Amino acid sequence: MGQVTPAVLIKTRETKVSFQGIKHFWTAIDPLDKPYAQGGNSYILRVKGDQGDLCAVKLFKHDLEGERFNRFYDEIQIVGALNGLQGCVPCFDHGELSGRPFYIMPFYEKGTFRTRYLTGAQISIESKMSDFLAVLKIVEKVHDKGLAIRDIKPQNILIDDAGLPVISDFGLSIWVNQSDDERHTPAERSVGSRGYRPPEWQSRYPDPNHKPGDIWSLGRTFWAMISGRNPPDNYETMGSAETHLRLYIDKSFANIVQSIVTACTHQDHSKRPSVAELIVLTEDTITLIGEKTRSDEERTVGLSDVIKRFHTQIKNSSVYLDSQRMESAKSVQLREVEDAEQSLIEALKLYSDALNNSLPKDLGEIRVLNIFKGTSFLARNYVSVDVCDDDHWGRIVTLRFDPSDAIQRHKNIGYAQISFYIGVGQTDKFYWIVQLHDQSAASRGTRIVEQIAPKALGTLVSQKISQVEEFLSVHFLPQIERHFTS
Repeated sequence: MGQVTPAVLIKTRETKVSFQGIKHFWTAIDPLDKPYAQGGNSYILRVKGDQGDLCAVKLFKHDLEGERFNRFYDEIQIVGALNGLQGCVPCFDHGELSGRPFYIMPFYEKGTFRTRYLTGAQISIESKMSDFLAVLKIVEKVHDKGLAIRDIKPQNILIDDAGLPVISDFGLSIWVNQSDDERHTPAERSVGSRGYRPPEWQSRYPDPNHKPGDIWSLGRTFWAMISGRNPPDNYETMGSAETHLRLYIDKSFANIVQSIVTACTHQDHSKRPSVAELIVLTEDTITLIGEKTRSDEERTVGLSDVIKRFHTQIKNSSVYLDSQRMESAKSVQLREVEDAEQSLIEALKLYSDALNNSLPKDLGEIRVLNIFKGTSFLARNYVSVDVCDDDHWGRIVTLRFDPSDAIQRHKNIGYAQISFYIGVGQTDKFYWIVQLHDQSAASRGTRIVEQIAPKALGTLVSQKISQVEEFLSVHFLPQIERHFTS
């Protein structure tokens, strides 16, 4: 950015000052003793440039030496390096005022995310999700440049004239390849803001990559945006009874929104999602929230075509007609597993009821079973994701077709089922496994049709629930049809 040039200090009766930058001359609107705003290290004053531009100056306010002083100079260099990156505060000019460094940036009169989200305003969940997604896309670009921000919180996210977020305050930012001896924080001192800094930042962070710490801060910032309050000043994973977002938003989508926060605030920084993964999770959640607004009746209507085809195939099958004639008639992770289990049960019951209503009464019954836990009956030889045999950490939800006694007596047809295994594996990662089991004489066997280790189980399960009609029509219903057409 060039050599910093000393500024000319012009005092007035109102203690207003002027700033001589390396490019332009700036006159303060606010007096030094009554700044427009201030943070831990600086004053913010509104200024007008020699070309009439309304801007803001960020002026260092402490002693002209030491850690804070050095950090402010680093911030000027970092902001300059990010100039032109959409969503990051730009630096128009810089200089010194009586030895105190300053830089000129736009004036954001619409405030910050703190004024937008933590002052009691009524804002829709869709708007909050959209704003958070916009922040994530900015952070992704910053991370791609090799910079960890290290002070993400609502107060440091400004709002531009278009209402879009702008990340500011890079005073604690650090390049991921920066060596320990180039860093300013002593080993015994924490970095970041209370309530938003991750547990690994309580002292010098041994891993030079601080990006996972930004993910923690993003998760807590998101929690603050949704709840309307600052997160607790602790290092706990969010999602307990005291911090679950169901306390603040509609319970119909609280679990999937909470799963984002829980994933971001994992105690092990290596298991938090990357910002790219977080963008996908957030986009999926926005889609799911939109789908949640549909009523149960509307969701059931979507089954009609599948049910009609299924009904026609079964009722006209030779097996059914023959039978008719013969018979003449962890903590926070565990909570996410349990919430996902309940959501899955409710969704499958809706579909099983719809399917049963379409079947002849003496054909058989489709039921939702939830009597086993852990990994019972799972074909472990074909499982590649991490699972845990402890029943405490795993749940099984099964959709099962049982033929009627008459069908079994005359055609020796057994049950068919599709089982959804969800839980937490031995390495604390979620798992989602779908297994088909066929007990018919013609096609007896078990196979795994899907296995995933998601970062956020709630988001994945909600996504799968929204696709359950298609999934069942591809995997489960054809399996039953084969019993009657083979």
